[in-house]
Amino acid sequence: MGVKLPFSKDVTSCVKYLLENYPATQVNDNILILFYWIKCDGAEELSKYIDIDHLENHENAKRLYEIEKATKVETITRARRVIQHDKGILYNQSVENKRRVMEDLIRKNAIGRRGIDDFFH
Repeated sequence: MGVKLPFSKDVTSCVKYLLENYPATQVNDNILILFYWIKCDGAEELSKYIDIDHLENHENAKRLYEIEKATKVETITRARRVIQHDKGILYNQSVENKRRVMEDLIRKNAIGRRGIDDFFH
């Protein structure tokens, strides 16, 4: 990313920054997720889709509306969990093992964002 962020790089600080500086993130989780990926994770390609710093632009406003109406991330991941966990199909065992380890670590409050990144990279 290369840009100095005005907040520490943990998830809570990133979310707080977005909620404080981008009111649209306060009312729609899809927008919060997209803005998080762009601002906090540095997803440069996504910022080509929507310029979150110029939402008054007509094209950006249309795209923002599409994002608001899109299926929620949690709904999609919940469906994946039902298929993979409950039905036991269409999953990758090594990914499943990582998810289980991460779930245990997060539940124990043992790591922050940096630890998650280091685990997967």
